[in-house]
Amino acid sequence: MLSDVETIAAIGTTKRDVLRRGLQGLLFHYASAWPWPHYRARGTVTMIDDYGTGTVSVTNGSAAVTFSGSTLTATMAGRKIRFSSQAQWYDISTVNVGAGTAVLVQAYQGTTNTAATFTIYQDEYRLAANCQRPLDFIQLEDQVQMALFTYLDFDRLFADVGSLGDPIYVTMLGRRDDRYITGLISLTANSRGLTGSGGPAWTDVEGLGDGSRLAVEATSEVFTVRSVDSAAAITAYELAAATNSNSAYILFLNNLRILVRDIPDAARHLYYRYQRRPFLPVRDYDELDAPLEHHDMLKEGLLSAAWQTKGNTKVSEYYDRKFKAWIAEQIREIGHEQPSPVVVKESSDGMLGGFPRLRLPNTYGHVFVND
Repeated sequence: MLSDVETIAAIGTTKRDVLRRGLQGLLFHYASAWPWPHYRARGTVTMIDDYGTGTVSVTNGSAAVTFSGSTLTATMAGRKIRFSSQAQWYDISTVNVGAGTAVLVQAYQGTTNTAATFTIYQDEYRLAANCQRPLDFIQLEDQVQMALFTYLDFDRLFADVGSLGDPIYVTMLGRRDDRYITGLISLTANSRGLTGSGGPAWTDVEGLGDGSRLAVEATSEVFTVRSVDSAAAITAYELAAATNSNSAYILFLNNLRILVRDIPDAARHLYYRYQRRPFLPVRDYDELDAPLEHHDMLKEGLLSAAWQTKGNTKVSEYYDRKFKAWIAEQIREIGHEQPSPVVVKESSDGMLGGFPRLRLPNTYGHVFVND
């Protein structure tokens, strides 16, 4: 496709890198225009069991927590903790496994206690890095489709953290600028293999996978993860420009996140379907991640970008109109211009009296009402 566009627009091969980036952006635009069946995927979230062995010492106004009789792990950083029978919860900022201590994000507001019981839990989870939009969530332990709420309705209904159990409610939390920097990374020129050293555990990083972004500080290169091959091996879409050994790096984990209720009390799988982002074409011979019958449509869009690089706005707008009209035509052939219509279920009118009517997906048919 790139060579065809270069020939039609008569721009030669000097703009190929620009066109390739334009094609990547075009694919993302195309993929987000409609929930195309060929971009549907299934993901799994592994929920984490709660932990409450031992006791803790906490002081009013302090963020320091000291554990006694507990076995801490580094992965507890980022989870939440509640003390004794208090409703208040706190975010865990850091964990010192050897010292048996932790630091909270928020200072403890309760009464000072040198032997408080506690519960460490995780109710927020990252979805797949290439997840563009989740479609539904299935909790197989109870064989139910989970009820998906807007985050405002979720907060109204579940202001209290609630009890432990198998989750059946879920809401979207958006993205957060989480990062992973453990260990060092090495690159080989003209290779897509990235090798870790110094203790990275990439296979254990929640949400790391196809579509994640990785920046190497020494070379200022940014890679897109294609696959996580082992705890210390990643394959990227892009080729490394130069060889570099043992450099610091940053893995960006700004995945979509969900919040669930009840709080998980066992390590169970939650399955979900979603619209994924397309695979990136980074080599001249990469096949476009779209049906063959849609390739001509994408070529029209890329021609718009090609003519734009030549400064010919008129011709660029002509191809852009053709591209958008072709997308609209494909959507009409599928059957509806408004995907996934949302309707108000009358059965939700009496839900927890006094709350505004909830808009539930038209696939959802079971809600709790007042007795």
